[in-house]
Amino acid sequence: MLTSDITLTGKITVSNVVTIDLNGYTITGNINDVYGAIYVGTKGILTIKDSSPKQTGSIINTVGNVIGNYGIVNVYGGTFVGNYALYNFYSSDSVHGTSVIYGGTFKSADGNSPAIANCGDLTVNGGTIGFLDTTNVLNVVGGVIETLYVGAADYNPKKQSTFVSGGSIAKLEVANESSNKIVVSGGTFGCEVDSQYLADGFNLTYDESNGSYGAVADSNVATD
Repeated sequence: MLTSDITLTGKITVSNVVTIDLNGYTITGNINDVYGAIYVGTKGILTIKDSSPKQTGSIINTVGNVIGNYGIVNVYGGTFVGNYALYNFYSSDSVHGTSVIYGGTFKSADGNSPAIANCGDLTVNGGTIGFLDTTNVLNVVGGVIETLYVGAADYNPKKQSTFVSGGSIAKLEVANESSNKIVVSGGTFGCEVDSQYLADGFNLTYDESNGSYGAVADSNVATD
């Protein structure tokens, strides 16, 4: 648990089980390292939370990535700002980063680049993400995503899939060359969703009151 603001003088490597409670304070780095200011190795399990009442805790890397992950990362709170706030790496189907986001805010330093780059396995249960670029396994259950870009991987993992069953996505973009399987069975969208991405038995509806689209099951489709 942090008791004051911290300025990093070098990269932190997580190689076992570590929990960081930001407690309303800020970790700042000027770490120009592709693996991030905080690197989670293949045996690392990192949990980050913020127990402060006003949720003011943050991790900021001014010149590089915030978290580079080859292990397991769970985020419950905090604000993360960097070139990539979170980067799930991929080496093979058995060696890649796995992350679950329950809360927190993820931003890119310049506001235009992806806040999260997912080449591994990512589940979004909550939180707010500015721009999410995924090329491997993604499950969106909740949370708010301003832009979701489903890209084309240069390694073509066999299990490449994007599933959206909840949450709010303002903009959905899919690369023409992407082989990623996309299945939408819920959630709200600020744009139309191509019917080819809707799960079997689901239709796209439009809410005129707020200008949003939603994936809704037919009345004869079981949703439990």
